[in-house]
Amino acid sequence: MILRLCAAVLFIISYCYPGSDLYGQHRITGTVVTGPARHPVRDVLVACYPQDSLSNGFTSVLTDSAGLFTFTVKDGRYNFEAVFAGNVCWSREIDVSGPVDLSVILIDTAASDVLEGTGIRERKQVLSIEQGKLVYHPPMQSVGSAFDILKTAPNVFATDESIQISGKGDAGIMINGRWERMPVAQVIDYLKSLPAERVEKIEIIRNPYAETDAENRSGYINIVLKGKWDRGISGTANAHTRNASLFSYGAGINLNGNTGKWQYGLNVSASEDRNTTNGSNILHFPDKYWVDSSRQVTSSRPLIFSVNADYRISEQHAVGGSLYWSRTPVSVSENNPSGIYNKSYTVLDSMLRTTGINPSLNNMGSANLNYTFDIDSSGKKLRLDIDHFSQWFDRKQDFTNYEYDNAGDETKAAQRYESGNEQLMAITTANLAVDLPVRWARLSFGGKLTSIRNINSTSFYERKGATWQPDHSRFDHFRYFENTQALYAKADRKVGKWTFMAGVRAENTQTRGVSEVYKIENTNRYLKLFPSADISYEYAPGNVLNAGYSRRIDRPMFVQVNPFRWYHTKYAFTHGNPSLQPSFSHNIELNYMLQMKWNFNAGYSRVNQMFSEIDLVDPVRHTRETLVDNILDIDIYNVQVSTSFNIRNRWLLYPQAGVSYTRVFSKVDYLQYSAGYFGYAAVYQQIALDKKRKFLLDLNTYYYAPRNYGVMQFKTLWAQSATITYGIADNRWQLSITANDIFRTSGMRYNSIVNETLRERSVYRDQQSVALTIRYNFKYGQQNAKKEKPVSNEEEMRRAGR
Repeated sequence: MILRLCAAVLFIISYCYPGSDLYGQHRITGTVVTGPARHPVRDVLVACYPQDSLSNGFTSVLTDSAGLFTFTVKDGRYNFEAVFAGNVCWSREIDVSGPVDLSVILIDTAASDVLEGTGIRERKQVLSIEQGKLVYHPPMQSVGSAFDILKTAPNVFATDESIQISGKGDAGIMINGRWERMPVAQVIDYLKSLPAERVEKIEIIRNPYAETDAENRSGYINIVLKGKWDRGISGTANAHTRNASLFSYGAGINLNGNTGKWQYGLNVSASEDRNTTNGSNILHFPDKYWVDSSRQVTSSRPLIFSVNADYRISEQHAVGGSLYWSRTPVSVSENNPSGIYNKSYTVLDSMLRTTGINPSLNNMGSANLNYTFDIDSSGKKLRLDIDHFSQWFDRKQDFTNYEYDNAGDETKAAQRYESGNEQLMAITTANLAVDLPVRWARLSFGGKLTSIRNINSTSFYERKGATWQPDHSRFDHFRYFENTQALYAKADRKVGKWTFMAGVRAENTQTRGVSEVYKIENTNRYLKLFPSADISYEYAPGNVLNAGYSRRIDRPMFVQVNPFRWYHTKYAFTHGNPSLQPSFSHNIELNYMLQMKWNFNAGYSRVNQMFSEIDLVDPVRHTRETLVDNILDIDIYNVQVSTSFNIRNRWLLYPQAGVSYTRVFSKVDYLQYSAGYFGYAAVYQQIALDKKRKFLLDLNTYYYAPRNYGVMQFKTLWAQSATITYGIADNRWQLSITANDIFRTSGMRYNSIVNETLRERSVYRDQQSVALTIRYNFKYGQQNAKKEKPVSNEEEMRRAGR
């Protein structure tokens, strides 16, 4: 047993540290140059990968000021690559059995994304850590979508329902440096409509710093599309269908245009999405045993339109703008029966049933103007960004309560009610950012102004005979106002192998919430500082140690401060809390990148006065009130690891796993201290079924172990999905078939105990499905660069529930 253990340890050491191999090594030399004059190129990453990536032998080195490089490898067949500015610009397959002089490697630094001697780019995974960001240059594939590429990113967990950063939760999403205003489901559909080759890199920011809003403890992901697009018109058209318990379908088109100084884009999509949600809710009252069942059938028909344009006035000045509009009518029908049993769950006492139809209409629109001034060629830059977002949301709920005895006979006349909620929201932001590199550091500073107005009108009626009678005690006119003024400053500097960064953000916030019926007015003012710091040490090319710290804030979503009651049944309702306060957190992240392939992460977060949803159960009146309150302090410790394997250029593996330990401290008497471990694992696989990689099989598997979160104890959850993608006609046409949640195991289940009353909850949202997607890609002309766009109002969109 001991010998086997020692052998296993030696195997791991030899794998992780190939330099420890005791066999013969062969010297590899060469020079990297560019242009007709053959100028040497510094800081080109020259790397070699064994063709069997499960073997030892990964090596990489940066060229010196003369463009020279030298390293050693053992016998074997290798893929050699030269990577410049994140792009593979040269590649060779070489059998190594002795010293190899690669002589002069000529690269094109202006267009470095095409392999010399080929017509395609087949790039290996490249990881780097830049200013606290984990930057991922993905392997390129001939078919597939941008969403497929996102699934391969380290520390990212992407499914058809959500996009998360491992160990952090739901991530904010940026595309080309701009926050996406669309709901996450629409973002996922948009990424599925883009071909995989459009993705240049993915930036994973686990610990946001001073230049971003102090909100967003869960981090964000920036998907950078290729900084070039075709002169003329290019784009993608797609159509999709999905069959779960109900049938859904949709279509969309996105166009890009480039006339030189003008660049513009257009995206239009429409769909009808239908699904069912089934759930159960079991309440163990002291004298009763309630078994609630629920079934919701939802039909939504989103219509989305967006357009953007950028104009390069001169080499120094550029302006841009965008418009976004969406209209989404939704219809929800509900049927919620409840059985009431004796304490031993042996005798049915009576039954309740609530049925309802809940139509709603959600209109959203936004406008953006931005200006960029490139002060000089040293990187000095000024960016101004102005955003306005508005939403009009109108929701009705027409529901009827029935009561029966244990024989199924009605014991009381049916009671019918109608409630309504109309919301008008307006968010305006102005953001200024300045980059100012100086001799001793790179400085960044700026500020942001935010104004939020949220007006809610609510109503409640009871049906009596042939008329609706208003219940004015449940009418309300709730108004919420918030203004924030923010300033930030940041500095970073590279000294040899070390990179240092420090910054601070100040946010001054004023809020006011007024409820006319409940006679509540809450005001709040606070000025808070949010420091951040980051340090990196690259002790060898492709091997980086990194540590970062930031203080963050989580503000409530607007619906969470609205006191209006939304009824699920006669005995169960949900409402917001106008007294809700923001929570604050301290976050520490440690990262270790090994050989540009392995990424190890450890983190700690302390969250004070965290707000959490809680069910207050009345064991006497048998009611369940769901609300949000600042009831918790939480410590979260987590570690995770992710890597990738490329087996003979046909089978790509992207496994990741993590463990977290959470301690929950309650601020109220009816909740107790809890602590526990939570483990998860996921693996995304992509198998090329042909040599040209036009026929791909994707397999996505994830597993969540039981875990505690706040007052809830979640049970095991896992799922398996598969996609087959085929490209024809030089990949202009692509066909994908997806089977999602094949074994129907992704349902959420949890228990909670409040007031000594156990609640068992389960929900399944119709994830098991089969989907068909057809995508047509078209492009023409010469490529030209697209300018970077500044960040905008993501925090406010998130809190609005977008």
